[in-house]
Amino acid sequence: MVVYWDKEAREQLKGIYNFYREIAGIRIAKRIRKEIRNSAQKLGHFPCLGSIIEYGDQQNSDTYRSLVANKNFKIIYQIENKHVYVAAIWDVRQNPSRMGDIIRQ
Repeated sequence: MVVYWDKEAREQLKGIYNFYREIAGIRIAKRIRKEIRNSAQKLGHFPCLGSIIEYGDQQNSDTYRSLVANKNFKIIYQIENKHVYVAAIWDVRQNPSRMGDIIRQ
């Protein structure tokens, strides 16, 4: 399967990198970015690796999955046909009830 990154997810990854570069240094920022990218690449070979996310009214929503990429971040993604679409990078320290809002965007 091919892994595609949504524009918003790419911007989130860039923001994460920039944030950690400022507060922790370039080495830490690169490590975190690499962990997230490597986890996303695994989805190309094992698309069902992540668990299904349950939020809101499941009957009227698409199926999203999440994969822990790092102790602080999850990759939120969908599987469609022969493609994996990375929709967002979720900071697990956020309020979980906000995840539905992020996904519906």
